[in-house]
Amino acid sequence: MESMNVTPRLEIATHRPLAQIKPYAGLRDKQENSMQWLRA
Repeated sequence: MESMNVTPRLEIATHRPLAQIKPYAGLRDKQENSMQWLRA
């Protein structure tokens, strides 16, 4: 049950920074870096 509660929290944690990175990074190079950070 604990793992189920962690899953939605992880999704929110990853979606929040994405929303901040997208408008903040206007260059495509920065977007690629953010994608690598997400994969890592």
